[in-house]
Amino acid sequence: MGAPDRGFPSGVGDKTRGSALLPRVLVGVVGIPFLAFMALRGELFLLGLVDVIILFGLWEFFSLMEVKGVRPYKFLGIGGGLFLSWLAYFRNNLGNEIALTLILVIIMVAELARRKQQQSIFHIAATLMGIFYVSWLSSHFILLRELPGQMGRKYADGGWYLLTVFIITWVCDTGAYGVGLAWGRHPLLLRVSPKKTVEGTIGGVVTALLAALLLGGIFLKDLLALRHFLVIGLIVGIIGQIGDLVESLLKRDAQVKDTSRLLPGHGGVLDRFDSLLFAVPVTYWYLRYVVF
Repeated sequence: MGAPDRGFPSGVGDKTRGSALLPRVLVGVVGIPFLAFMALRGELFLLGLVDVIILFGLWEFFSLMEVKGVRPYKFLGIGGGLFLSWLAYFRNNLGNEIALTLILVIIMVAELARRKQQQSIFHIAATLMGIFYVSWLSSHFILLRELPGQMGRKYADGGWYLLTVFIITWVCDTGAYGVGLAWGRHPLLLRVSPKKTVEGTIGGVVTALLAALLLGGIFLKDLLALRHFLVIGLIVGIIGQIGDLVESLLKRDAQVKDTSRLLPGHGGVLDRFDSLLFAVPVTYWYLRYVVF
């Protein structure tokens, strides 16, 4: 879940951060246990959660594209995106190939019916990018949760795999924000996110590794070998923060602060899940092809 921009300790924006603190805390108090329950419960409960993420996430992404003057196919995109999540749940690999082919063809054909044929490439490309960025990456939440069942292991382990990534991401975001706020001096990528700092990014990686060490060494030591937890910590600390930067790049290009105001004090769905959209898929592929 994407962290807010790690700011320089200059006092600028402190008032804004203070006014947003209460709604952020309230959303966290309700949201974190809810996400934990859905991850551990799995099955159709998690599918429903992922579909909500896809629905609102795609709407936010397509709205960003509209700010840029592009007109993506919102309803076709959302329909195709939801279909991909269902295929991930039912583990239909052939269906994925067919679905991706149909989605591509249908969207390109739909552009033929548009009355104004200007920027056709952008309309098609924006729709497809939204499907891949939001829906395909989000579907890995389901793939990771269902992984043990496919590999002949305890189904319940999948919930802990997913929850491990959630927890390390929360810790990483908090560590990056706190270290950046206290000691941040050097901008990380000024043209993308002026308030993110090198110090904050390093703080995020370090705290992610510490969280992984605690989970793998104490709380979940029977789930995976400690070295695998540490690799997941690196995945979250590095790849997750890259996902945060990518979403910042999109927002900066569209000149918006948040993708929406859906979650008080947090912004939109993409603002909260940007890190996970990158970290969860990489964790899944690591477990799928390296660990198992």
